[in-house]
Amino acid sequence: VILRPGAVTREEVAALVGDCQVAQGVLEQVEGTAARSPGMLHTHYAPRGEAVLIRGGHGLDRARALRAEAEAAGRLTVTVGPNLPREQGMIPCDIMGEHGLFYALRAADEMGAQFVIIMGTGTAGEGLAYMNRAIRAAGYRVLEESR
Repeated sequence: VILRPGAVTREEVAALVGDCQVAQGVLEQVEGTAARSPGMLHTHYAPRGEAVLIRGGHGLDRARALRAEAEAAGRLTVTVGPNLPREQGMIPCDIMGEHGLFYALRAADEMGAQFVIIMGTGTAGEGLAYMNRAIRAAGYRVLEESR
């Protein structure tokens, strides 16, 4: 059972040991139970500012609209995530590694971001580890976008 996904993916573990399950609470909030590992805390990685995760289809368009709305209200807003274009208000990050999500969220904190939009990704391979951290960083505030 994987309690906290990482650079060794679920698929790689399954190739070595056979059936490999992901613990309840890796991608969803579990009420009334103690965290089985530090990485399962409900707000692990959270930035200082309010955060939301956008998952699915037209996420970048939604992120731009949310950022414009928040900035019109006077809130310093940044968008973080993998494969983002290099433009003002966006902090691209790797799915894993030295320049991953933690790096991007700390950069948002250093900028004084009041609202952080986290872009989601798929859950295959290293995407599972990224999404595990992204969901917690957003405090389980997730916007689902249709494809």
